[in-house]
Amino acid sequence: MVAAGEASGTLDKALERLANQQEKDADIISKIRGAMLYPIIVLIVMFGVIAFMVIKLLPAVQNLYSTFPGAQLPLITRILLTMVHFATHTWWIVIIVLAALIFLFLRWRKSAGGRKVIDRAKMSTPPISGLFMKIYMSRFARTACTLVGSGVPLLQVLDITGEAVSNVHIQNSLNRAATKIKGVWLYLTSLVKTLIFCLLSQV
Repeated sequence: MVAAGEASGTLDKALERLANQQEKDADIISKIRGAMLYPIIVLIVMFGVIAFMVIKLLPAVQNLYSTFPGAQLPLITRILLTMVHFATHTWWIVIIVLAALIFLFLRWRKSAGGRKVIDRAKMSTPPISGLFMKIYMSRFARTACTLVGSGVPLLQVLDITGEAVSNVHIQNSLNRAATKIKGVWLYLTSLVKTLIFCLLSQV
């Protein structure tokens, strides 16, 4: 955008468009974080209640059942008690395993295969797919409008907007569209050159 602004003599307008783009992106991100705050708090409270029930109440139920001869807890309750016993007595192993899983997930998320899976999930998971698709469309529209207004060529616009959308599958679709446009443009160019050559040869 800066290079296009310098070439066309509209660098001030290009920088102004870029600043507006950054402000709109920051506004969308803040709205998304604000909207996700309440569900996160609800999930934290829910997991806290579940952890309290599993750690405090289930052992008390087990002690109560032990006073009755021949009484046996259900299978799911026994599995939960075994997990609680393992987690409370070997908590350091649980922390190491969780840290390793988080590390491996973060590494996998940055890989090409991980990005494809996560970006596909963003587009296909029902509760959040509509929100992410609207975000992708708004990013594409604003970025393309800013680039076109700054005098950037169409093929370069598609390339830059593909990276700005931050979704591998949409970026691949835009790259395929740019390839098709480039093929059509080369065909039309060769056709025009052929016609000009035929006309010149007849003259």
